[in-house]
Amino acid sequence: MLFEPDLSASEAELLRDAQSDVVEVQARVAGHPALSRQVIEVLLQSEHAVVPHIVAQNMEIPPDVLLRLACRDTQLLDLVLMNPSCPLALVLGQVAGSLPSWQILRAATLLVPEGDATERYDALVFRMPDVQLAAIVDEVNADREVAMLAVNPFPGALKSWRSA
Repeated sequence: MLFEPDLSASEAELLRDAQSDVVEVQARVAGHPALSRQVIEVLLQSEHAVVPHIVAQNMEIPPDVLLRLACRDTQLLDLVLMNPSCPLALVLGQVAGSLPSWQILRAATLLVPEGDATERYDALVFRMPDVQLAAIVDEVNADREVAMLAVNPFPGALKSWRSA
């Protein structure tokens, strides 16, 4: 099936219908790496199976849309965090209360660039609300390397946690 060059909001309304063919929607969306904000909003607010595909693309999804999506569906968190438009600390900070510490730590681990681990863990994990250092260390106890990264930003943190 041939498509017109633009994907209008009305087309997006039709595509978001759960009855729409996922392959067709993916093909249509793939041809538009810079979808309009209105179209992105329509598609992401749907329950359509194509939502993870849209989030995974290197599209310029507005950060506030990504944030709302992550808050709505934490199962999409990994995809949201890997999107280049994602405000990482903001998203993790907003959803931290509804995530187990192991998932927060895993998400942070995905995002730690080589040579910048301390700063990233500080920003992404330890300054988030409702994240307990003790819980993180407990969850990753079997993984010594990750546990060391987790306590490294604050050299006295583990000692103060044990004495508390």
